Amino acid sequence: MLDNPLPEITLKGKPRRPDFLLTKEIRRYYNLPKIQVRRIVDYFLCVLGMVMIVEGLPYFAAPSKIKAWVQKLVELPDSSLRLIGFLLMSVGLGLVYLGRS
Repeated sequence: MLDNPLPEITLKGKPRRPDFLLTKEIRRYYNLPKIQVRRIVDYFLCVLGMVMIVEGLPYFAAPSKIKAWVQKLVELPDSSLRLIGFLLMSVGLGLVYLGRS
C-alpha cells in the first residue's frame, strides 16, 4: 500500500484525482522515468485486453449454453454466489502472486 495517496490536481479549473492516463503527473509525483510509466500503462492495458478476451470467449463460442447457465445461476442462493466469488478472487490473487514472484 502507498503511504500517501496521489495528490489532487487541477485540470481546466476542476480538481481531479489522477488516473492511469495522466502519466505526467504520476511520473512527477513518484519521480519515475517516462519510459517506466509508459511500460506500466502498456502492461495494464495488455492485461485488461487479455481479461476481455477470456471473458468474451464463452459468449462467442456457445451463446445458447451461456443463456442456460445464467438461468441456473439465477436460481442459486446469494450465499453460494458469494462463496464462488470469494474462491475465484482467492485463486486469482494466488495466481497473481505466483506470477509476480
